[in-house]
Amino acid sequence: MRLTTDDLDIRLRQAGSYAIGDLEWATIEVNGKLGYKLKVNKQPATREDIQKLIQLVESKYTDSISFHKDMNVVGNNIVTEVSSKKDINP
Repeated sequence: MRLTTDDLDIRLRQAGSYAIGDLEWATIEVNGKLGYKLKVNKQPATREDIQKLIQLVESKYTDSISFHKDMNVVGNNIVTEVSSKKDINP
């Protein structure tokens, strides 16, 4: 069985809207169905991928909050120190 590029595009859209450039390989099986493998960067994310991403974002968020809290403590100390000194200009 042969497929034109247009027929292949149609079958890919029916399978999930993939472009030919997204495929690592494709075959036509004996039963006429299209078999294919997406390139690694075009494969859908798994639950595991999403969980790893959430953990990464949460850890960066926690680090950011911690950093800002530290900066506020330093900032408040500087402000307190400057405001508590009464500088008398001659």
